Amino acid sequence: IAINNWKDHTNIEFRCESWNDTEVFLVDFDVDMVIFSGVLLYREDHFEFFKWVMNFYGAKKAIIQEPYHDQRHWDDKVILIQLPKIYINTIQNILLTQF
Repeated sequence: IAINNWKDHTNIEFRCESWNDTEVFLVDFDVDMVIFSGVLLYREDHFEFFKWVMNFYGAKKAIIQEPYHDQRHWDDKVILIQLPKIYINTIQNILLTQF
């Protein structure tokens, strides 16, 4: 569905690949933001994987969208939670010192 939805947008590349193959991460453009959508919750090493991906691309921003553990369908009770600036600064400092 997603590939069909994004096919007319030349500035967006959608991929559904295995994260075990590092070659699927190669792109021929600069990456300024990475979207983690339903990815990190499947990895026990989620924080290390996040740092690796961000470092691999040199991306400065990320959108993390993860469903809650028993979500199986759209739920209009799910709301966007934006991290307070103090947390964003903390995350940025962690990322800067880890790379």
